[in-house]
Amino acid sequence: MVIRNVDNFLTYLSELLFLIYEKYPKTLKSNDQVRVEDILEYESMEDLVGWLVDKKITELSYAGLDKVKEEVSKKHNFDLFPDVGTFEKINQFVGLRTLFVHNRGVVNRRFISKYRSSGYTLKQKVNLDGEGIISWLDVILGAAIDIDKRAVEKFGLSTIEIPDLNK
Repeated sequence: MVIRNVDNFLTYLSELLFLIYEKYPKTLKSNDQVRVEDILEYESMEDLVGWLVDKKITELSYAGLDKVKEEVSKKHNFDLFPDVGTFEKINQFVGLRTLFVHNRGVVNRRFISKYRSSGYTLKQKVNLDGEGIISWLDVILGAAIDIDKRAVEKFGLSTIEIPDLNK
């Protein structure tokens, strides 16, 4: 559950960035180099921009949540996580997700050095109870809702109506 929900949140951020860069492609301006060979593969500027947007998002997704936060703040003047505590929690969730996926939930030196205030110790097996998982989901969902509302307003993104399934 934890892995899937953190993955879903990271996918949400990638999709949001895609929409923003697609709407405002000039924010892709940088000193990055692109090979002429790559440029000539595309028949239209729209296709080229789509490829550049995808390339940028892929780079950011591998760079880590702190780099995504920094990039969005710098390039778009938008703070993904205005509450530092929420950012620190979600960033730690991403680290724990990595531990579950790649290290069977056992805390390693890399995790300790990156998340010093986590309270976990080296070689500790991370176990989450139901309450722990629910609190994670609450933080992640709250952050996604907050980011979404603010991003829609700031960037003029379109929205969709979600039907009320309780009717």
